[in-house]
Amino acid sequence: MDVVSVVSPKDLSRFIRLPHSIYAGDPLWVAPLPSDERARLTPGKNPFFDHADAATFLAREAGRDVGRVAVSVDRNYDALHGEKQAAFGFLEAESAEAVAALLRAAERWARNRGALVLRGPL
Repeated sequence: MDVVSVVSPKDLSRFIRLPHSIYAGDPLWVAPLPSDERARLTPGKNPFFDHADAATFLAREAGRDVGRVAVSVDRNYDALHGEKQAAFGFLEAESAEAVAALLRAAERWARNRGALVLRGPL
């Protein structure tokens, strides 16, 4: 199991499309609009990034994307609550192994930015 950072527009498209394969057989799942997801995750299009930093990760196994997670540090939240918190969301995966690998990557990213608490999924 490999966990890779989402760094390119192509990676971001894979991140956005991943739930489509995970939930393909679920008749109750309604896919969010890809354009809305891209805007939510793109600095300059989402004002959240004016006061926060974030990273997105994909879990890969045997050349396939099998999970995803996003993690963020919100400076406004920390200032208001006197915390050093990171939060994670967009967590979807095909296996418990993928979830564990993604959460390790999110935790590592958060610790490297000074977070003492990791909360989620949001």
